[in-house]
Amino acid sequence: MTPVQDHPVTADIAPFAVTDEHYGDLALHPEAIILAQGRMGEGVDHPVGWARDGGDSGIVPV
Repeated sequence: MTPVQDHPVTADIAPFAVTDEHYGDLALHPEAIILAQGRMGEGVDHPVGWARDGGDSGIVPV
């Protein structure tokens, strides 16, 4: 995982490796900010963490 945005959620997080399943064919909200991306075997980067304003609170799936 590689942080790609300067955001409080990813502050002080260095890139790291993890073996997991990636989300596929994402349809992110237009206001979503991609915070981190991961690389699958074929060398293509995919969003693995994002944030967006949910009205009275923030939404941060990671």
